[in-house]
Amino acid sequence: RNAIAASDARVASGNFDRLSVCLLGRNELMRSNAYWHFAQGHFLETFRALQLAGLYNPKLRVSFGDHQFFRSWQQYLPYYLTLFDTLPELDPHCGTATGRVIKFPYFDMNDGKRHSLSYEGQLAEFTRASNSSLLQSCRLLPALQSIVATRRRARERHTRPLQILYVRRGNWSAASGPGRRIVNSNEVASRLQELSQQHGARLKQSSLNKLSPLEQVDMLLETDVLVSYHGSALGAGHFWMAPGSVVIEFEPTNVRYCIFASCGAVSGKTWIESTNQNTALAQVWKPGGWRYKQYICKGHGCMRKVDPGPVLHILGNVFHRLLSGSPGGSSVSPADAASGFANDTCGTREHN
Repeated sequence: RNAIAASDARVASGNFDRLSVCLLGRNELMRSNAYWHFAQGHFLETFRALQLAGLYNPKLRVSFGDHQFFRSWQQYLPYYLTLFDTLPELDPHCGTATGRVIKFPYFDMNDGKRHSLSYEGQLAEFTRASNSSLLQSCRLLPALQSIVATRRRARERHTRPLQILYVRRGNWSAASGPGRRIVNSNEVASRLQELSQQHGARLKQSSLNKLSPLEQVDMLLETDVLVSYHGSALGAGHFWMAPGSVVIEFEPTNVRYCIFASCGAVSGKTWIESTNQNTALAQVWKPGGWRYKQYICKGHGCMRKVDPGPVLHILGNVFHRLLSGSPGGSSVSPADAASGFANDTCGTREHN
């Protein structure tokens, strides 16, 4: 609603070959250089701004002028090749040039003010996950995924075997510390492999960060079920998955974090959060407020042995409904096949 765009005859005629756009502005997500912060706070917002202005076209030449991009996010620029024929430029002076300028709005959660935690707790933004203003952009994910799938020539689900992707997070090291990871990751992978073989599905395992941006996108475009521990691989990875796919997120102990799940739900995916038995189910998308830093785990508290039994039971029923024994299976989506086995609360407790 805050996009600024003067009328242009080249847009009206569909001639984008020489049209350049400068995008300016920032939001709260630009405080971090994590991949999800870029994907949600810049990539998706760029697509949204161009769509609202009626300017998106693969031939468009785009420049970004905010200094924050130069400091933190240059490594993520190649992801824009999924949308544009040429790589966007970083130009701090593009806003002063003659041409078309689009300004990013702040997220509704910030509203241009400095909120204290106590004030954030009174905002409707934080009272329930479904109130999140980020969801306005998440609702555009099906359109974005369709564009990228066509440009990258991804195979449709009915033309290939059902694919499960198990994302492994990095192991502990003296340099990186314990990190967020599943302690019994090999057990989870083994049981996923058994389940895949039983139902004729294909299991892939990857750490994603060892792949180039476009290799990551290509793999996720043909992923029907994504399984991983909490992190950017899930929060941003599902952007490339088609509506009707399924995401399984194992949460750290006593963590109730629904931002990723809320975005996935409004973009047509079934999201299953699995946590330990003593963790209360969350109805808010980030307990404690947007700037509250203690919502997530620290050190060895980020590692957890998980019980994959409940989610594998759900997946087994999904596969039973989906697969007929022939490559590609039926035309029913994984999310449709999961209906009746998972509810719409944010999280499911493991038996242990």
